[in-house]
Amino acid sequence: MGKQKKEAQSVFRTADDGARLHLAQWTTGQSKTVLILPGRGEPVEKYAPVAERLQGLGCDVWGLDWRGQGRSPRFAVAGSPALARRGHVQSFERLVDDAAVVIRGFDQPVMVLAHSMGGALFLRLLQKDPAIAAHLSGALLSGPMIDIPTGRWAPWMARWTARLAVLGRRGQAYAPGYGDWVPRPTGFQGNRGTSCPETYRWEQDFLAARPELQVGGPTWRWVAEAYRLMGRLWRPWPQPFPALPVKVAVGRDDSYVQPSRHQAFFDRFAETELYWIPGGRHELFFERPAVQAPLWEVLEQMLGVMEPTHLPHQTDQAQ
Repeated sequence: MGKQKKEAQSVFRTADDGARLHLAQWTTGQSKTVLILPGRGEPVEKYAPVAERLQGLGCDVWGLDWRGQGRSPRFAVAGSPALARRGHVQSFERLVDDAAVVIRGFDQPVMVLAHSMGGALFLRLLQKDPAIAAHLSGALLSGPMIDIPTGRWAPWMARWTARLAVLGRRGQAYAPGYGDWVPRPTGFQGNRGTSCPETYRWEQDFLAARPELQVGGPTWRWVAEAYRLMGRLWRPWPQPFPALPVKVAVGRDDSYVQPSRHQAFFDRFAETELYWIPGGRHELFFERPAVQAPLWEVLEQMLGVMEPTHLPHQTDQAQ
């Protein structure tokens, strides 16, 4: 039997540039460690229901707030305090390096659970720093961002318009159709995240009650950097894919990325396994229980083979 479940505690780790990165820590004192890497705009506290279920499986659970969202440092410039509330990045490479610092800070191999943007950043970490695999026991990626939706815009047009906006010093402005976070005016109808109305309402209420955690839509700089990140992932990798169990789950009804794109991307890596979740939209861990069931089956199988082999302890720079 594990110890009693605990509420999340805030822990801060120092990045290599001195920034204090926020992590939520749900700990049960178990030998298995899971690190949650959320998607764009998601505060890691949103994953409390996921963390609670993982605790029930005997896991210590941690979650990283990416720089620019949650309780980690927000982006800001003099004269533009509103930027801190926008979905903005200066470079996704900075976030990739932050993840490396956090993962190397654990004293045992870590199982990564990464969603959407978090999945793309994790893939970039494996591509950029294959040695990080020595600190990992595996990874489950949910709807990784290997492409982004552009609506009526052709992808090449969105990519070049974003670049021109950044060059024209409009990188901090919202991309067309986006603004500050507000409850969806149409409510549950038409949302692309989940087919579960209860979960949808829970997330909307959760964010409405915590304005400090809200993040608006993406800026032009975010879009430009997303294309830069995805371009790197699609190019041939300079080294083979690390020898690491990586499983990828994508909802059959996910409208963010075309299924053929996911198939083409992961067909290049024999080490990965791609699972299609019937009835699932983009946010699989916030779907209806019946839709989530095969996702958790995959995750539980992965957790069952995790070995508690310890790595040399590395002291946190800040707590």
